[in-house]
Amino acid sequence: MRRASILALTLSLTTGCATLQTTTQKVRVVTEPAGAQVSVLDENGRKDLGASPAEVQRSYEAYRCSSAVWLIPVAAALVGGGAGFGVAYATTARNSPYDAGWNNGALFAAVGLAIGIAVAAECWMKDGVVPEHKDVRLLVEASQEGRQSVRLPLLVPSKVEELKLVLPPLGAPAAEPAK
Repeated sequence: MRRASILALTLSLTTGCATLQTTTQKVRVVTEPAGAQVSVLDENGRKDLGASPAEVQRSYEAYRCSSAVWLIPVAAALVGGGAGFGVAYATTARNSPYDAGWNNGALFAAVGLAIGIAVAAECWMKDGVVPEHKDVRLLVEASQEGRQSVRLPLLVPSKVEELKLVLPPLGAPAAEPAK
């Protein structure tokens, strides 16, 4: 019974197998008309990126699952099966303790496999997810002589690979920035 407790404790500690890793995202910023000055404003202040097209590059943390996560169900089934066989073999007083050992080993292996699959599935579901407190908030700004400046918020990570900012002439009604 002690081995089964150790197995359960070991398996419970494997949950949350996805680890936080730093990833970098690049977003290209183009303007209409081309050549506008692009800046990024964040918690550290303003950073000029130069004339468009320009590139915003930011790092963020996301959960990443190990490529060997498929080993968790296999290991859990093997450890569970071994523990079940050992417990049954040691506690059976019959002439053939192997019968009880194989039966309990198969039962424990099935339970270990089910737990292992659940742990691996949790890891796969977390893969790529960004913790809510770890996102990066930016404000992208484009300006050009004789044109109205345009600002657009950008949350990193983002599915956006390119931002297009349209700068209307001075005196023209402000238009919504294109995404």
